[in-house]
Amino acid sequence: MKPYYELYRDYEDNIVISKRNDYTFPPHFHGSLEILILLKGKYKVNMDDKTYTAEGKSVVVSDSFCLHAFSKISPDPSDSMLIIIPPAKLKEYP
Repeated sequence: MKPYYELYRDYEDNIVISKRNDYTFPPHFHGSLEILILLKGKYKVNMDDKTYTAEGKSVVVSDSFCLHAFSKISPDPSDSMLIIIPPAKLKEYP
């Protein structure tokens, strides 16, 4: 799948916090800061041109406009928390 610009994220005003089970997301980028907190499970994480493996009790931070993707690679159930901080909120903190 080709990467895509998740443009709508850049127009949100609120910080988004959501719980995800068995989270997988294709390659994308946006101006928001994205934080994935892995509570349980094992993931393949792509960040720009690098690939990492992250397991439960890990934190993955995708900076603004960093091309990133997440895919669950363990057969066991996974749990995670996703936090997305929009550009407008990032400007509030120098």
